[in-house]
Amino acid sequence: MVSRAVERAAAIQRILQEAGYEVSRHASSMIILARGKLAATLHVYPDVCRLNTYRPWAGLLREEQEEIARLVRKHCARLEESEAPHTPPT
Repeated sequence: MVSRAVERAAAIQRILQEAGYEVSRHASSMIILARGKLAATLHVYPDVCRLNTYRPWAGLLREEQEEIARLVRKHCARLEESEAPHTPPT
């Protein structure tokens, strides 16, 4: 029996790959590459998705990261977005 999160993650992976992204998925978490560079990670849970855009490539991949967020938003009722790596306040 496959969980709802894994089913949703598989559907999102397919959509992202059809849009031209490289996606490596394990269960309900995935790494998303654009132009061979780490663009984001996505973690899909039954009630929320967590999208982390990769900050070091943000300047180069801004359009791709925005498109990834738009595509994911369509398939997650609740989406939490953040940037990674996260630098804690000092």
